[in-house]
Amino acid sequence: MPEKQNTPHFKKIKLERTPCNGVCPVYRLEIYADGKVKYEGDYYVEKQGRFSWKLDPANIKKLQNAITKANYFELLEKEPENMATCMAGCNTTITMDDGRKRTIKNYHGDDKYPRSLKSFENAIDRYSGVLSYVGKRIDLLS
Repeated sequence: MPEKQNTPHFKKIKLERTPCNGVCPVYRLEIYADGKVKYEGDYYVEKQGRFSWKLDPANIKKLQNAITKANYFELLEKEPENMATCMAGCNTTITMDDGRKRTIKNYHGDDKYPRSLKSFENAIDRYSGVLSYVGKRIDLLS
């Protein structure tokens, strides 16, 4: 009989899009392992206020795979070589069921983290279902 692998899974994903000196969407998400999503939209989003919904298991699995693919817990911060002011940022916190927890504050005006982190942040947006709440301004985040 094959041995069952105990691969850690996320318990909670938090994502916060921070303001810029312009019309960048500002909102927060919390995604739980059972599929529950909590959203709070502040500025430059289609739907302001608090909303919640439930994700299907396929999107939960996609989020889990995105965490693994991004090597979120192994991403290294470096001294930025380039800096721009007045840009938006994205703060993420991942809590795993094995007790690991990490928060990354990714200011999009510098290159302190690899580009793959921004791709991971955008994957959270795609798989969480938040795009219908944020609206067309999400294209500013790509």
